[in-house]
Parts: sequence; structure tokens; C-alpha cells
Amino acid sequence: WYGEELGRYFAERYGFEFAAMRSSTMYGPGKLRRHGKMGIHSLLIENALKGEPTRVPGGGDQMDDIIYAADIADAVVAACFKDKLAHGIYNIGSGKAISIKQFANAVREIFPSAIIEIGGGRNYLGSGLKRDRIFDISFAQSDLGFKPRYDPLTAITNYREMVMMFESMNRKRYLHCERKHGG
Repeated sequence: WYGEELGRYFAERYGFEFAAMRSSTMYGPGKLRRHGKMGIHSLLIENALKGEPTRVPGGGDQMDDIIYAADIADAVVAACFKDKLAHGIYNIGSGKAISIKQFANAVREIFPSAIIEIGGGRNYLGSGLKRDRIFDISFAQSDLGFKPRYDPLTAITNYREMVMMFESMNRKRYLHCERKHGG
């Protein structure tokens, strides 16, 4: 909210266009570094990649609108290249609800040997909030032409490819430094 207010203030003061992009629950490579266990969708994928089990004690029935990071990037790019924005706020999400259990099943489709245990209930973050949510993305669809490209299965597949690419790049960088510095 504060960021949006700052954006509106500076837009009005200096005469530029501003629109807030509000995303639903996002997952994607790199999310765990900043959000830890709060990034449950990323945790499910990355643990499956590493062959580590994931246990979530509860909340597996909570429905949430989740979106892959690449879809958010598409929406931001579309807004940047739009000549005139019709709205000051855009909700960016999938427009659909999925539970942690359903997402875990998608992870298992890509990683059949994944060990995932998800408890029931509707509060996976332990926050006390028990609400299901779906974002209304109609402004983003009509004004920006936004349409999420990734469903859970294609997002998980892309996530795996991105992590493997980053790991390969890091290995090459490490080997290059080792050869260069004799370390």
C-alpha cells in the first residue's frame, strides 16, 4: 500500500503515468532465498528437485490464486509498453484457485519420486487467516491483454529448467574462477 501511495504521489508531482501491479501468491526460482518456508510452492518444487522430502503440517485444503513469476513479468512488460493505462491498479494472478494438495499433485506428476506430505485444513502459513482467494484479473486481461501462459504443470517444468540452467551457469563460473585463480 505504501509503495502504491508513493508511486501515485510522484506520478502526480512529476507528471508521469503510474499503475500498481498487485500479484497473487507468486512462485518461481529464487523465491526461497527471501521468503524461506513462506514460499511453500517454490519449496515443494525445489525439494523435489533435490530429492528431499517436504512436510507441511496443515493447510493443504486452502484455496489460493497462485501465479508463476514469468507470468508476472509478462504483465509488467505489457503495462510498460501500453500507450495509455486505463486503470491505476492491476491484479495479476491466474484468476483460478488451487490448493496446496492440488499443487503438490502437479509437482508429483513432474517428479514422480517426490516425497510430499500435506496436512488438511485451510491455514498453511499458520497465520490464523482461513480464507480462500481468487484475484479478479479482468482489468489486466482487457487493458494489457494479459493471459497467464503457465499452468502448474508447465510452470513446474519451466522452473526445473531454470534451476538447472542457473546451476550449470554457476558451475561454469566456479570452474572458470578455479582455473583462473588456481583455487
